[in-house]
Amino acid sequence: MFRIARRVSLLAIAGIAASLLVATPAQASIGPCTVSTPGTATVTVYCGGHAPSTFRAKINCFTAIGYRTEWRYGPWRTAGGGVSSTVICQSGWTRIGSGYDAIP
Repeated sequence: MFRIARRVSLLAIAGIAASLLVATPAQASIGPCTVSTPGTATVTVYCGGHAPSTFRAKINCFTAIGYRTEWRYGPWRTAGGGVSSTVICQSGWTRIGSGYDAIP
């Protein structure tokens, strides 16, 4: 009887210790983002923060030929990595909207 109670006690203590040592996932962080619109057909975005957070620039382009609009996207970048994401409308199109996508 004493062996069973002792074994149960040891298992309970081991379970509590294991639950305290469970690793928590890294906390992602996206910092403030700066959106620049140099010219009429370009968007550049930079976000502070740190990995694994990511961001990308996006631009809504318009052409009078067929009155069409189209969203275009820059490359994904790591937050706080020192590199901006830039996207440009096709030749002859103009920017009518801009922004960014972020994954914190």
